[in-house]
Amino acid sequence: MQLTADITVTNTAGTSADNSFQGTFIGNSHTITADITYNDGQGAALFRYTYGATIKNLKTSGTITTSSQHAGGVVGRNRTEVAGHRYHRHV
Repeated sequence: MQLTADITVTNTAGTSADNSFQGTFIGNSHTITADITYNDGQGAALFRYTYGATIKNLKTSGTITTSSQHAGGVVGRNRTEVAGHRYHRHV
């Protein structure tokens, strides 16, 4: 998957260990602005669970709010490669 423009999201991808994000995500230096409130478990992030994925060349902005543990700007629970990321975020 490749971003072709800046986007805004309100939900996470890879919502559980059984439904983890496993692909390649290339941001092409575009920005994902997050407005996410996640209180249903640990690992609040744009990509909540990842496994064997590649996420690169991405900018992030916005806010991720949780009452649980393990919040992250890009990945909440990581078994993946994240490269070339720049962020400006409140977590």
